[in-house]
Amino acid sequence: MNSNPTLYLIPTPIGKRKENLVLPEHTIEIVKSLKNFVVEKPQTSISFLK
Repeated sequence: MNSNPTLYLIPTPIGKRKENLVLPEHTIEIVKSLKNFVVEKPQTSISFLK
């Protein structure tokens, strides 16, 4: 277990577009490696993460 956990704050787009036009590729790689998420609106976040 990691003794220094990291919290990533990842913005999601406001619009309904599913394609990523704003996040750098490095950020996308980090998002794909994460196991757990805490989100404000699950449907919006799930749509963006797919």
